[in-house]
Amino acid sequence: MRYACLLRGINVSGLRKIAMKELVEVCKGIGLRNASSLLQSGNLLVESSLKAPQVETLLQDEICLRFSYADVDVIALTAKDLVEVISGLPEDWRTHDSSKLHITFFKSILVQASASNGGYAPDLYALRGKVAYVYCPDGYGRTKLNTRFFERLCKTRATTRNWSTTLKLQMLAVA
Repeated sequence: MRYACLLRGINVSGLRKIAMKELVEVCKGIGLRNASSLLQSGNLLVESSLKAPQVETLLQDEICLRFSYADVDVIALTAKDLVEVISGLPEDWRTHDSSKLHITFFKSILVQASASNGGYAPDLYALRGKVAYVYCPDGYGRTKLNTRFFERLCKTRATTRNWSTTLKLQMLAVA
């Protein structure tokens, strides 16, 4: 199975830097095959016969051991998972400027969370399954609807990718 692995808390805003080339070597060292990276922001592609939760744990544990980052989370997604996320974009958002769309991926399935958009205009969000769709017409850097907002709201760890990166990950996960 081929997985896109999203790492939370690596190479963000110049902090906690790990060269993606080094992470690719880590993947190879723990038996994950055909490892490669996308961008310098914590996106890995790997192949494994293990199930997604096992890949996540294996990679998280090795990053903790190798780099002493105990709070790095890994979210492993198949191409099918990513197709479902992409097709789950709210219908009325499909005409929005895609450069202003982001997806926050949650470590666990949402049990309960409020989906009120009150007080965040012009920004919008929609919660579905293990993701939040976020539209920020003034840019992600200016929104209150960031990863930390969703971690507090949904009481689970999360990581965010822009729409373009999500589409690229899906294409590469199929290859």
